[in-house]
Amino acid sequence: MRIHNRFMLCTCIILLLSIQGCASKSHAPLASVTAIAMTPQWHDAHFYSSEQVIDIPSPDSIFGLNKAAKAFVNQQTRSHTSINQQLRALSYGILDHTQLNLLYAADANTDASTTFQQRAANCLSLTIMTYAMAEYAGFNSRFQQVVIPEYWTQRAGQTLINGHVNLRITASAYQQRQQLFNTAIVVDFDPQRNLRSLPTYTLSKQRVTAMFYNNVAADALLVYAHTKAYAFLQAALTVDPQFSDAWINLGLLYRREGHINDAQLAYKWAIELDSNSDHFPNKHNNTAWENLAHLYSSIGETDKASKIFVQLEEKRKHNPFYHYMLAQQAQSRQEYRQSIQHYHRAIALDKRHHQFYSGLAVVYAQQSDFDKSARYLRLAKQRAPYPDQVARYKAKLALLANM
Repeated sequence: MRIHNRFMLCTCIILLLSIQGCASKSHAPLASVTAIAMTPQWHDAHFYSSEQVIDIPSPDSIFGLNKAAKAFVNQQTRSHTSINQQLRALSYGILDHTQLNLLYAADANTDASTTFQQRAANCLSLTIMTYAMAEYAGFNSRFQQVVIPEYWTQRAGQTLINGHVNLRITASAYQQRQQLFNTAIVVDFDPQRNLRSLPTYTLSKQRVTAMFYNNVAADALLVYAHTKAYAFLQAALTVDPQFSDAWINLGLLYRREGHINDAQLAYKWAIELDSNSDHFPNKHNNTAWENLAHLYSSIGETDKASKIFVQLEEKRKHNPFYHYMLAQQAQSRQEYRQSIQHYHRAIALDKRHHQFYSGLAVVYAQQSDFDKSARYLRLAKQRAPYPDQVARYKAKLALLANM
């Protein structure tokens, strides 16, 4: 089954990025694209008018801390003499919602100071804030990409594929000389707490800056603010020309604006970059391939498109979150039987995720089968990792009981 064009989003959608234990089977990779000698062209004249000014925050401003944020760091660390205790106090203080009252917001791509001030942000912005605080406290910090299977979310009626990052904090070399034992803490804003067994690799601050710009661009693409999207994608690729996610989003933008040849080049360049990467080259490759297939369909090259779609289906059929996404799409089309089949397939592949059961509960409620709806809500409640989620399921069950 074919699914919509994808945005590449590097933010961590907290509830929907809790992917663990769904190791996909190994398949032969898609056939390589022909090596290309050039990257897409920039089209400033198409996107910018003489009156338009797009404010692009500098890397320094993205990672900068205001006085209030610095005071918070000082408050967390000053009462401890041990470096390890200071590190723990800062990390736990940031994670403790009762102290900082942080809220998750999928579209809140904010710099470190704004994240602290507004107390609502997505995972990437929360991780950037934590990095800035740890650096201010004198610790060493390292961004890490968590290697998760493909996972999709729906926003504004469009499909996004998500990535996940966390932060590893250690004492600095100077601080390590002052203590006998050293501590390393990983700060991860995924509430499911089930990503620890997955592999990670280090991200540069440069790559994370490009991710931030790319997230802003993806949000702009969702609302068809194409000039803003173009400006932030240009910023992302200026900072990190090897960042394939931004090339994929640029390809989508170019396709929308009729720059078909450059859209193809953008997708093919993203595939080339990922194929030469040491880190899970096929994951983001899939998204570039899929967007390329949709482009082929739009220009009448249906044979090329069909071949790619078949290969993608084969690669993804063992991923429970692929079936979860297909179930949601069928549900939105009111194709309830097909939706139920995909939810059950997702559960057969991985029984641990509460959202699979919750989705089934909604489908059955939409068909007025409230007994089955209550059954799957109870199963979702049993698997919900956090008290607020359990409370929501209890409230829904109480509502059903009164119907």
